[in-house]
Amino acid sequence: MKPKIRSSQYEYDMADWLTEKAKAMLTETTLLYQSLGKSDALSEELVGSLEKRFDYIFRNATKMLAFASGSDWDAEDGKLIIKSGKSGLEQVLVKYGLMKETTEDKRKGEIHAFLKKLKPLAFESMQVIRDETRRILSEAKLGSDIIDSIIGLLGQVSKGKLSWDKFVSKATELF
Repeated sequence: MKPKIRSSQYEYDMADWLTEKAKAMLTETTLLYQSLGKSDALSEELVGSLEKRFDYIFRNATKMLAFASGSDWDAEDGKLIIKSGKSGLEQVLVKYGLMKETTEDKRKGEIHAFLKKLKPLAFESMQVIRDETRRILSEAKLGSDIIDSIIGLLGQVSKGKLSWDKFVSKATELF
């Protein structure tokens, strides 16, 4: 349940404001944390020390965001951001109901929508599979090597050598 946060300074509920500020703080801190990992100028000792501090920051910032958004906090929330960076932050935001889906989930949905268009082709001749797959996947702006690989996989489906689910899994990896 989302709390009502009141201030003697303002007469309205400050929960949305706190959510917005905590989310912005987590986003900026995540970007800062990720940039540290890319820096060759810092010693391993300093990076290790900073990681402990970031762990503490992420732990407390996720607590504040969970509280403000009325979500359940878990000690793993901050650790997920440490482990996976921006992707981990998105997973936390989805968990807290502040994002509908992660960028990765959205991308997978787009890929599955493309692949769904290919399913009827599994019952066609290889020429139709090649031509139509190229036409459909031209929208995805994929390289010709990837398109050729997908055509090959779809040909295996049409010959009964590969199940549709395995095709989807392998084609998703190619995207």
